[in-house]
Formats: sequence, structure tokens, C-alpha cells
Amino acid sequence: MPEIELWALTEHSCRHCLGRVLERDGEFRCANCGVAVSGVVEDLCWCGFEVKGRNAGWRCVRNPNPRPAVPDEIILATGA
Repeated sequence: MPEIELWALTEHSCRHCLGRVLERDGEFRCANCGVAVSGVVEDLCWCGFEVKGRNAGWRCVRNPNPRPAVPDEIILATGA
């Protein structure tokens, strides 16, 4: 019987595809595109996104107003 991999949801969104980031034992993986990194979630999510070596100011936040046009639980905001 194959081992079941258990991952926890994070409050972060993948900078590659905007999918939900999962975490397990210091490894972070996008539930949508499968990109994975070890270390810190900011290496995969928008909170760590840089432009010309400086943090771009984006933050992953819980969607305060989910609706059909924007149903995502986690969205991007500036300066949050």
C-alpha cells in the first residue's frame, strides 16, 4: 500500500500560477502546478516576490469578500 502524503494548507498563493501553497516538514508545494521548494514559503509565494532585487510589496491575504468573480480563498494585496 503506498504511503499517503499529508500536506497542510497555508495562507499563501503560488507566484507561478496563483494556486494554493501547501506545507509539510519545511517543504512548500503548489497544489495546482506542483512547483516545490524547501526552506521558507516566501521562496514560492508572492510575499517574497522581488523586482530588481527589492521586495515588490505583494502579500498573500485571505479574501475578505469571496464572490463568483473572485472565489479564491487567498488573494494578493499590496502592503498587507
